[in-house]
Amino acid sequence: MIRCFFDFLGHSIAKWPIAFSALSLVLSLLLSCGITLLQLKDRIRDGYTPENAPSWAETADMRRFWNSTGDPMKTFVLIRSKLPDRNLLRLDLLSRSVRLHQFVLHEFVPPLANASAPFTYSDLCSPYCEFNFPLELFVDALNESVAEHRTQLSKSSQKNGKNNANKNNLSFPVASVHSFRVPLEWFFFGVSLKGPAEREKPTQKVEQQMTNMDSVYMIQLTFSADRSTPTKSRQLSQWEMSLYDFLRFDYNDTLLDVQVIGMDILDNEMTRDNHETVPFFSTGLLLVGAFVAVNVFGTVSFRRVQLSAFGPLLLVLATVCCPLLAIGSTFGAMALLGFRINSFLLVLPYLVLGIGVDDGFLLMHRWFQLAESVKSAPRRLRLVLADIGPSVTVTSLTNVISFGIGAFTPTPEIRLFCFGTALALTFDYVLQITLFCPIMQFSAYFEQSSADNDHELKGQRNKEIKIIEKKDKSKQTERGKTAKGKEEKRGGKVKEEKEQKEGGRGEEEQKEGGRGEEEQKEGGRGEEEEKRRGRGEEEGKENRQSDCLSLREPSSGKRKWSPLEQNNLDGKEGEIGTAAAELLDGFLDVYCSLLRNRCFAAFLLFSTLCYWYGSLRGSLSIQSKLDTRKILPKGSKLQETFILLEQFVWANHFTVTVKIDGLLNVSSTEEMRLFYELVQHFEKIPRSKGPSSSLVWLRDFERFCRYEDDNLMKMERFINELELGELNEETEEDKGTVNGTNEVTLCRLDQFLDMPFYSHWAPFIRQHVDSITGCPSVHCFILVFAYQNVSGWDVRIDLMQRWRAIAKAHSRRMPWLNFSVWEYNAQFVDQMLSLPSVTVHSFLLTMCCMLFVCALFVPSLFSVLFAGLSISSISVGVFGFLSWLHFDLDPVTMAATLMSIGLSVDFTAHITYHFRQSHRVESNNDHLTGNENVRFVPLLSKEDKLKHTLAAVGWPMIQSGVSTALCISPLLFTHKYAPAVFVFAVFLVSAWGLLHGLLLLPCALSFLPLRGFSSRPFRCILNFLTWRRKLRIWEGKAATNGREGEEKLGQLGGGSELRVTKEHGHGRKAEEINGEMEV
Repeated sequence: MIRCFFDFLGHSIAKWPIAFSALSLVLSLLLSCGITLLQLKDRIRDGYTPENAPSWAETADMRRFWNSTGDPMKTFVLIRSKLPDRNLLRLDLLSRSVRLHQFVLHEFVPPLANASAPFTYSDLCSPYCEFNFPLELFVDALNESVAEHRTQLSKSSQKNGKNNANKNNLSFPVASVHSFRVPLEWFFFGVSLKGPAEREKPTQKVEQQMTNMDSVYMIQLTFSADRSTPTKSRQLSQWEMSLYDFLRFDYNDTLLDVQVIGMDILDNEMTRDNHETVPFFSTGLLLVGAFVAVNVFGTVSFRRVQLSAFGPLLLVLATVCCPLLAIGSTFGAMALLGFRINSFLLVLPYLVLGIGVDDGFLLMHRWFQLAESVKSAPRRLRLVLADIGPSVTVTSLTNVISFGIGAFTPTPEIRLFCFGTALALTFDYVLQITLFCPIMQFSAYFEQSSADNDHELKGQRNKEIKIIEKKDKSKQTERGKTAKGKEEKRGGKVKEEKEQKEGGRGEEEQKEGGRGEEEQKEGGRGEEEEKRRGRGEEEGKENRQSDCLSLREPSSGKRKWSPLEQNNLDGKEGEIGTAAAELLDGFLDVYCSLLRNRCFAAFLLFSTLCYWYGSLRGSLSIQSKLDTRKILPKGSKLQETFILLEQFVWANHFTVTVKIDGLLNVSSTEEMRLFYELVQHFEKIPRSKGPSSSLVWLRDFERFCRYEDDNLMKMERFINELELGELNEETEEDKGTVNGTNEVTLCRLDQFLDMPFYSHWAPFIRQHVDSITGCPSVHCFILVFAYQNVSGWDVRIDLMQRWRAIAKAHSRRMPWLNFSVWEYNAQFVDQMLSLPSVTVHSFLLTMCCMLFVCALFVPSLFSVLFAGLSISSISVGVFGFLSWLHFDLDPVTMAATLMSIGLSVDFTAHITYHFRQSHRVESNNDHLTGNENVRFVPLLSKEDKLKHTLAAVGWPMIQSGVSTALCISPLLFTHKYAPAVFVFAVFLVSAWGLLHGLLLLPCALSFLPLRGFSSRPFRCILNFLTWRRKLRIWEGKAATNGREGEEKLGQLGGGSELRVTKEHGHGRKAEEINGEMEV
């Protein structure tokens, strides 16, 4: 059925080649116009996280808390000293850092490329505008302390070697300035504290004498804002990118080294760097084009196909242009559908070009094989599609399915890449059939040479006479051999019978001579030619009707069949081509004999076991790890920025946010006890920095409510400090007592937030007014806990799992509250947690689909089993050896593994499909009648099948592997992680695929019994299911019609049984005729 479909398709395309090619070309060009709407954008932070991961729900909760359409903008400015000591604990450097902060906060205006009016960060930052205000407090306090210290030294007013730095507590990690709590650990990183012996040294710098710090390596400024509206989101993205360009190119400070990083900056850096891949694709295109040209012109010369130079050039252009049109149509269609293009999709052109050229090699290989025997271009195209169409369809369909499965993975960026690749391969397959095949037919019109013109215009009569004389001589030789045998059998009557036969033969020769004289006459030859043409047309009609149904018997000669012969009835076209064909035919015989050798098969088995061991060991030892630096180009400035974040920021201050939904009764002792148990669990986890680094607003609120006198003293002291510059030393009475008696109530929440010491807690709380009591009611709030030494991803994964377990446990203890945790990089953690399971599930699902497609097109038990085994072996080998090449398990490796499954089918489906074929197509051209004769010759032995298979697809398989590797090889010079993964994956799948397709799989198939390649098991299952369905229908009728229904049911059962028996008997008979192969 499949062969008949492609025979009909080839007939249709051959009948209307211009219509098919013009329609496909116009549609491709129209779709390609959509490239003008293309949007290139990456989602580094959440694009590689499965959408079913917990971090997505946690992020959605935080967005509702922020009342934001997206994640808040977080831009980090990292400041270091350019001086040799790299110490920022100097007033001039700290003052420069504060001035830079003020400039960025209030004065920096981004370019107005996409904005309607000028704006600054202060216009967008609420409620996070004062986040860096504690740093300014510290610098101002340090400046005041240093100034007073120098004044006292100049007046010799210092008493007992002490200064008045006790006016403010400027100690790290938490300072106290004007009664404000200043968390220096948010801003200072790489801090070195003074030892006990260094605290009183007079040789220290004055800044060091005012604090317990000896040096500060880096300062971090954080700029945050909520993306509450799309317009605000665009403005924040523009502000971040403008700030990055300004600090990178325009800002030049001789003392400060400033770096900035944010998610929009990362995405833009990826997009900017991706434009550098265009020259590499051009290089790959030139390499593939040159490779295709060499192969096409070489095949034309080897096959002795008489083509003008324009014919091969047309095929070369068509082979390369079809994948290019598919790529342009894909990008255009995705842009029209509203999809963006990520960095992964920029690898798509290399893959599609390499895979698309493979189909062209298969079609051209069969096209040139039939060039000498089938001169009619429409007829030849029909035979090519009937023979190669199913094989090309299997590989294209499996490639589309493998990437189509990836399009349903929960990872957004991988899903987008797989969808685009599946769409491109679909377009490429359609173009190969509807555009490349008509172009092949057009190229046949250039198959004309001077030798052919001489035969047709000058020597047609001599050629016909020579053919007739050859036939006469062969008949005379056969009659002589027959007569000699009969004489030896008859004994004594030999002489008499010999005379009779010589007399009869003489009469026949006279008759034949007379017939030859008559045929030399012009009128007689014309009548004979008309008769032969009529017979040829009738035979051609019969052949066309029986292409998909009938099987002709082989010739009675004992000549050995060669798959490289050219079926040329006119004699040798050239001694060089014939010698090369004989040489390759001999090599194929030796190679097939080697594959059938038991010792060589045992060696291959041992090598395969070693290969499986190495592959499985590498697969099991691969580490699930994600490193954002791997995604960035190696020469990017952000590489250094990420190193600073890992070694200093995340290692010294790593925070997690706990979000609590629900009404917490702050007046209830029991509820507050459970709440503080939650807080203690988070603060007692290993690597926690303790309560001093936690941000728990209820602690300050309880102190505010219980110790009202302390609040008044603080306020009075704050006013005195600001107006008079005087500060009385804090006494124990000022601190209040532990046994406060005032009630804690939310009615005082507004007063609490209005105090300048506690106003920074407002962004942590979401409140509404209770309609009954008239007091504020907190329905949602957040807590922040800090940890240290968290630079490794394994530590982050462990902490994230602990945090979630604590939140889940307390949600059960306090069911009226909902606890969730959020960490800025939690989605990266979920990527690593989910990658192993997602990879295994995708691999198994893809394998099941591959087996289903193979069973559909190659319906035999052994073919499906060994095709699936080969695909698994190649895929596991690629995955395992990627581990040996020091690649980690990340989304890029997972996508490369799915790609390798699809590409591995190219090296297995062709072999199993052709090996299972029960016949080969033999064609020749009758130069007398002008008709092409095609017949189907059975392949009765394993040797014939093996030789037929390797001759049909061996060379195209080598061409496809080499062309794919050549196409993608320029990506090695991009110095990027993702392209490097795909390059090595393609190299590995090409190498292992060729070894499996040309060595392991043919050797294994040649030792299997031919009975296993029959489709009888699949047909029996289909018949059984059909019989059961009919049986259920008749059972329903029997239940309603009574006895007559039961009789009909019995008759149907017997008839069905009889039909199945007959079908099985017919199948056994056919297998006996054709060497246990189904016809």
